Amino acid sequence: MRKEWLWASIVAVLLSACTTAITKQQAPPQPYLGPVVEIGGVEPQYEPYNPNNMQDYKINGATYRIVKDAQNFSETGLASGYGTESNGSSTALGEQFDPRALTAAHPRLPIPSYVRITNLANGRQLVVRVNDRGPYTKGRIIDLSKAAADRLNLSNNTKVKVDFIRVAPDGTLSGPGTIGTTVAKQSYALPARPDLDSSSMGTPVQ
Repeated sequence: MRKEWLWASIVAVLLSACTTAITKQQAPPQPYLGPVVEIGGVEPQYEPYNPNNMQDYKINGATYRIVKDAQNFSETGLASGYGTESNGSSTALGEQFDPRALTAAHPRLPIPSYVRITNLANGRQLVVRVNDRGPYTKGRIIDLSKAAADRLNLSNNTKVKVDFIRVAPDGTLSGPGTIGTTVAKQSYALPARPDLDSSSMGTPVQ
């Protein structure tokens, strides 16, 4: 009986050690501590999702399921640019399309939302606001406005990586689109006024 009790105790200790080892392996991932690069684009702002654009839908016989929780959303595929041909039309949000704005169309992400686009051919990165639906061409994962496509030097067969940026109500950013980059603050300061002092203008020409 003593031997059986001793054996049971040893087994219990071994099982406890295994459980501890497994628990350690399931520890949460460590925060990113690598270099951070400042990139351009739209500064992400908190915006409630539009409920009218959060329902699954069908187009051209295909069903598109909205990503309800995009916190960890990333995907890689071909991008396209929809240039100026949509100028003046309305987006899925009901906003007027502006080819000069840094915007994008995505078939499944909640809108409005923000993503970081990386051109995998040249490494250029840009943050854009997703405010429209599309593209619906096989193999294409995102449509970019002319301004965004130009900034990324996009061609007809450019492969990109799309990383979601979650914006909390307090403005805190998270998600894969924030790892390793930060968005540069856009400055719209006016240039310095020219010096119109007559002493520095020289003698007028007669």
